[in-house]
Amino acid sequence: MKRLIEKEWGECLSFIGQRKYESFARAKSPRIWRNGVVGVQISAAPIQHWTALHVWLYLFREQAPYNVLYEQRIDRIGCFMCPSSDLSVLAAIQERCPDLWKGWLERCEAWRDRKNLPDDWVTSGAWRRRGESSDENSSYS
Repeated sequence: MKRLIEKEWGECLSFIGQRKYESFARAKSPRIWRNGVVGVQISAAPIQHWTALHVWLYLFREQAPYNVLYEQRIDRIGCFMCPSSDLSVLAAIQERCPDLWKGWLERCEAWRDRKNLPDDWVTSGAWRRRGESSDENSSYS
């Protein structure tokens, strides 16, 4: 993403759906900051001070779509299959949503094949480690 942003836009503004109540690190985060890795990216968190109740009231009021995994009592989803997710969240998705899990595994295996990564790249959890799935930082490329 860093290379794409720098090449295509030079500088960009990203809106992030993080809230200060999600973690200690996010509680300390400002609402607007410059990305430490992608220096040309400015990030803004417009719902930084919202509670979960604010989020749900907004979604219901606007009749906005939401991730169906919340209906499975998974309360922290973020990006689907985020590498930063707790292992318990990933295990819950695997158990409760086998079709979603299967589709995710298929996409990961296709990525592994395209990038010529080791056979155990998905099953070993290497996909969760920063840099191992990118061309620039991969020890596998």
